[in-house]
Amino acid sequence: MLIFYLLVIYIIGLAPIVSVIIPTYNRAYCIKRTIDSVLNQSFKDFDIFVIDNNSIDNTEEIINSYNNPKINFKKIENNGVIAISRNKGIFLSRSKYIAFLDSDDWWKPDKLKISVEFLENGNDFICHGLEIFRTQRNNISKEYTKNTYKFKKPFFESFLKDGNTIETSSIIVRKDIITKLGGFFESKSLSGSEDYDMWFRISSITNNFCVINNNLGYLTYGEDNYSNEIKLKKALKIMIPRFEKLCIKKKSKPTYLYYLACSIYIRSGDFRNFLKFFKLLLINDLRFLKLLKILIKFILALINRVITSKKISKENL
Repeated sequence: MLIFYLLVIYIIGLAPIVSVIIPTYNRAYCIKRTIDSVLNQSFKDFDIFVIDNNSIDNTEEIINSYNNPKINFKKIENNGVIAISRNKGIFLSRSKYIAFLDSDDWWKPDKLKISVEFLENGNDFICHGLEIFRTQRNNISKEYTKNTYKFKKPFFESFLKDGNTIETSSIIVRKDIITKLGGFFESKSLSGSEDYDMWFRISSITNNFCVINNNLGYLTYGEDNYSNEIKLKKALKIMIPRFEKLCIKKKSKPTYLYYLACSIYIRSGDFRNFLKFFKLLLINDLRFLKLLKILIKFILALINRVITSKKISKENL
């Protein structure tokens, strides 16, 4: 038994402080920039897990060309669910902290050094600003800068009322917290919103969040990045009951999700579902400007429907 404990202590002692999880798929054209930005960090106590969703380009060749013991490469089939790739990296890691980095984003040299200092001072969850670029493959142009996140404590309430504005590539979190919660929720229906679900669940068990008022990396918006309203509708059907369940003890409601549902159903012309969520919004969120904004959207959509109906009637005469 003593030998076993000594072995555990030895293994833990060899584990790096931070594991960087990089899920990827067919990003050979930019993944070298991403990995180089990690290898060039001023803080060196890390390892990297590149979780590849069976790319059909030369991603594997690029990773293997490094021949670097810090880099761990794993090919899996995630069926289009990026949460599976992130969870695989978390499972393989033995580190104290988990950092997330998308394979088309990259960091400034002091990102890990600064973030770990904040974590070691008692924080559980770190995020920071990112400079945002729009790109088409190798053509990059600076679009605008995202400086800070507008969060107010408690973060649980901020996520409920104002949604998620945190970019995954800015986050480092204590591994024991994320594993305690079972990692990311692996559902294809939650695709594109699994990060919001994860950060919200973390905020339900700790308020030790820290927003670093500095841009420590770069976020790419390009041809591989997209949002889909159909996907968002599917995600809301899962997220709303999940969030409501977590809200029961705290007597709160996910009013941002109600607002989002209202907007989506207005755009799709589903006024019955709009009224359902508007009622929930009206009961649980008394912010006048938010209610006014959604009402204006609804009135404009009604006017547009009437005009369209009249045009169709005239065409049929």
